Parts: sequence; C-alpha cells; structure tokens
Amino acid sequence: MRRWFLSVFVCLALLLGVRMAKAANIGLENVPGGAAITYWTCDNGYQTLINVQNVLQPNTPGLPAGLQSTAMLVHVVFYDQNSQEIMDFNVPLSAFDNWGAAVSCENGQLVITPGIQSFYQGPNSGNEVRRAPTEATEGYVTVAITALDFRGTPNDARDDVNFTGNRVTLPNGIVLRSAMVNYSAGNAFALNSFSLVNFKNDPINCNPQDDMNGVRVSICELLVEQNRTVYFDNFDNDPTTPNTPTFVVGSPNGLYWARYGNNDIVKTSLVLIFPAQGGNNDLDMTIFDDNEMTQSAYYEAPEVAHIVLDTDIAAFDSGEILISVRNANFIMPAPIGANSFPPAFFGFSLVEGPNFVDIYPIVRSSFAYCDDTTGNCGWFF
Repeated sequence: MRRWFLSVFVCLALLLGVRMAKAANIGLENVPGGAAITYWTCDNGYQTLINVQNVLQPNTPGLPAGLQSTAMLVHVVFYDQNSQEIMDFNVPLSAFDNWGAAVSCENGQLVITPGIQSFYQGPNSGNEVRRAPTEATEGYVTVAITALDFRGTPNDARDDVNFTGNRVTLPNGIVLRSAMVNYSAGNAFALNSFSLVNFKNDPINCNPQDDMNGVRVSICELLVEQNRTVYFDNFDNDPTTPNTPTFVVGSPNGLYWARYGNNDIVKTSLVLIFPAQGGNNDLDMTIFDDNEMTQSAYYEAPEVAHIVLDTDIAAFDSGEILISVRNANFIMPAPIGANSFPPAFFGFSLVEGPNFVDIYPIVRSSFAYCDDTTGNCGWFF
C-alpha cells in the first residue's frame, strides 16, 4: 500500500506539482516569478522530482507587446552543494505547459529523466535523458525564462532570440516545484520553490560570463538594490545614512527561526540553501527548548547545508532555533563593489521518523522589497 501511495504521489508531483511553501524585487510565498530556485537531493535513499509550469497569462503586467503566444523557453541549471555547476539545458514550454523530471544519482553521475512527454518533438524538446559526472548528492537548481514567442513557429520559443547576455526584466510566468521521495523508507515530502519576482537579468553589470546558453541567476542579481534600473537609491529610505544592499533571498537583518523535534525515534535536520553566494557561511544559533532553556551553537555552512541535530550540533528534544547569519564581505562588479552584509538563505526543517517525514519552512524575521514605480526600497519586519 505504501509503494502504491508513493507511486501516486510521484505522478501527481510530476503532472500537477505539490504545493507547500516558498518565494527580484520582493520575496513572497507561493507566487510565480521570472526565475526560481529549489533544492534537490538523492542522498539517504531519496530521489527528487522537479516540475516547471508555464503560468504566463496574456494580460500579465509588463509583458512585452507583439507576442504570438505565451510559449517560452526556460533555462535549467543544476548546482552542487558548493554552487559548482553540474549541468545546464533549455526546456521549451507551450502555453500553460509543464515539464517534470526525476533527479537521481547513478554511478557517479547526476541523471535527469523526464517523466512527462513534452508537447514538442525532436531535438531540444525536453524529452531527453541527461547525464553529467558529479560526486554531489544534493544541491540546488535554478530555472529562468530565457526566450518568449515573438517570431518564427507559433507557440514555440525555441527559434526566438535568447535573452542571454541582455538586460531584461523577466515576466512572472513560471512556478517551480520539487518533491523528494524515499521508496525504501516509505517517505515523501514536497515544497514550492523560492520565486524571484520581477527578476532582472543583468549580465552587463554583474558578470557577462554568467549567461552561457541561457539566463542564469548570479549573486548580484539576487540583491534588491542591484535588481533595479536605479542602483543604490537609498535602500533604507534615509538619505543621511549609507545605502545598504541586501539579498532578496532570506532575511535582511540576518535572523531566522526554525522548529525542531528530536528524540530516540525522531530526528531533525536543517536544510539551508545559500544560492550563488560563493563560500562558507558563519551561523550562530540560539537553541531553545519548550521551556525556554537555551544553549548556543556555531556552524560553518556551505551553500547547501544539511545540518543534523544532535550529530552536527547539540539540541534539546524539541523547541525553536534562532539562527543569526554573520556579515560577510562580497566582492562584486561595479557599481556594487565590496560590501559587507549578511549572506542569505531559504530552507526548511526536515523531521524524519519511522514511516513518516514532515517539513517546517524556516521563517524569515524580515524581508526586503523595492517598488520600481515609486523608487522606494525598505524592509518589512
């Protein structure tokens, strides 16, 4: 019965996606974006299913004029836990189409096996099984719109001009989802990606090498201030203080809350994703039990961290964890240059036991936004 349930779960995840939680001018929950990021793993018996859906509406605000249809081409890039690229490829989506694939690790290779027959046929249709060598068993994947249907074959963006290397604001037209399935343990969980809303591709002011084969998400494109037409326009709305850039991913004040439960039967892991940030990240943690007793912990996290409580850090049986991320110096192209501000992540607490698994999305204590209409930027707490 459990195997039957997981098979049904796999089919639903690939065909429809399974909604749980996560959302560049602003970070929101469960909304489409022009680009998106999610977690993948094939560690500890898990296999990952990913699903990309074209939800672009003809009347979407800011959509360019002259489109033949809302078909698109999306660029998919898989990274390991240290943000090293494993593989990339493009997938065409017809209007309101979706593409799903299983992500597995086989004999030192990452294998992407499509689970849905594409609307398109022939080369570059999205039906190809893809393989790339890697020792990684977890990481993250980014998806970004890289072409729209302006010309050529109707309802097909494969023969249109690719946005690669161009400054362009991507329409909020894709939803990325992932599901993790462990057949042997009978466990499965799913989550929505972190959507990058009003994502501005800007390889000219970031790194022109970023956009190879399609639009990519680079570190300075994840900055709220960078991701605008006017740079560093009084982020904190106070003209007397220096401008302070921050990531749209994560919490501008560097504080997060996570829930956990731990005992002889149940174990909790913190899964944290620091996309495109190029280095280890210093985490200071205050761990509370349910009676408000506290203890402290420090952890140096890679760009995809899988922190097992009571193994990697000590913890009580259950409670809350306050995570503080220390400032880090990032060297980026002008006009940004060197700045010191907190690295940023999104993620979840993974609670596992015999025959069950659950996740608790990690809560940001603040988030950043920019309004292109008014030019105002700020934080919400």
